[in-house]
Amino acid sequence: MEGLNNKTLSFPAKMFTRAFAALGMVLALAACGKGGGGGGTNTNVGLNCLSQACGNITAPVVLTTFQSQSSTSNPEIILQNMQIIVSANLIQQNASGNNYNNYQGPIAIQGQMVVTKQMLDVDTITGAQLTPCVLPAGTYNLQTLTTGTMGLAGGDVNVPAMLSNVGNIEVKIENGQLFTSGTRLFAKVSVTRVNGYACSGRFFGSFY
Repeated sequence: MEGLNNKTLSFPAKMFTRAFAALGMVLALAACGKGGGGGGTNTNVGLNCLSQACGNITAPVVLTTFQSQSSTSNPEIILQNMQIIVSANLIQQNASGNNYNNYQGPIAIQGQMVVTKQMLDVDTITGAQLTPCVLPAGTYNLQTLTTGTMGLAGGDVNVPAMLSNVGNIEVKIENGQLFTSGTRLFAKVSVTRVNGYACSGRFFGSFY
């Protein structure tokens, strides 16, 4: 958990400001709607690890289920019912019963992302919109698109890409650390792509 700074990595209003004129908002939404449109449903969003193939994960099982949220008093994004799926044969049992402590290897994550208010990819200083990425408020199901890894004691949780069931939203988890018996995750979470548009490197936050 020491690798991230809640004050510099978050989804605060300064990063995802809503201080845009009504016309600017309309134009941004129109741009995001081109070429497939926001809200379209993806029939196969990623690896359905508990019922189908799961990349390099063999004998997939749920190791733990966690929640995490952007680090503000009124979180803009909440990750809930997030299952960490691992290779059963790589779990090393330990006396405490917290199996996540003694696992290292490939992982997939699936669950729900709740966006409590619309967010834009903007410059933190000027407030200017950097890309056409518009993240609408709503609840999205996420599945892993590219499997990641986790180290011992629930550290070094990294998943390069998860994809939403609607809106073509790609999310990345980096430098994660499980805590509270594996039920919470501290990590850098980035929105990397929305509706086919690549987002800037500033569309991220510190989650806990």
